Amino acid sequence: MKTKQFILAILALVFTANVFATEIPEMNIIPLKDTKTLIAVSQTAPAINEISITSEEGRVVYFKKTKKEIASYRQIFDLSQLEDGAYEVKLKVGSAIVKRGLEIDNGTISVQEQKTALAPYFCFDNNILKVSYLNFQKEDVQVKVYSDRELIHTSKLGNEFSIHRGLDLSKLDKGDYTVMLADAGNKYWFSVTK
Repeated sequence: MKTKQFILAILALVFTANVFATEIPEMNIIPLKDTKTLIAVSQTAPAINEISITSEEGRVVYFKKTKKEIASYRQIFDLSQLEDGAYEVKLKVGSAIVKRGLEIDNGTISVQEQKTALAPYFCFDNNILKVSYLNFQKEDVQVKVYSDRELIHTSKLGNEFSIHRGLDLSKLDKGDYTVMLADAGNKYWFSVTK
């Protein structure tokens, strides 16, 4: 038991060091007139960026991945062709994800505050699945284990800011498994082979 706690403590330190090495980019959305908006991204270190705009139904209305590493991005979007409703603007840079809600109502654009997420750290060793996750929004987090798309296990991890857990998978048969960590707004996948 003490060995598991020690391993989890080391894992937490490695994850925390990785987090501080990961820059969280800043994404500003500035509504302009005529249902146009400026999206501006800035970060100190150049990196590949993925930016998307998705409707509340999950339809991707815009997606772009930069071909080379950049430190800033600015583009004016004409949103007049979009229906009134809620949209999500998402920026992915490395393991960092920044999201902002966008509401269009009769040509007026309103922007919600920025939400930040970092992809979790997964490690499978000696039948223990180790998970570390910074839960910026302090939402309920759970892990689900699937075998051939069939859900075989669910664990609630809580809603603390810093989550570090080890799940004992020794009772599972040999084979391939898919693990999903999810909170209210994000899903992350990891493959395990026993």
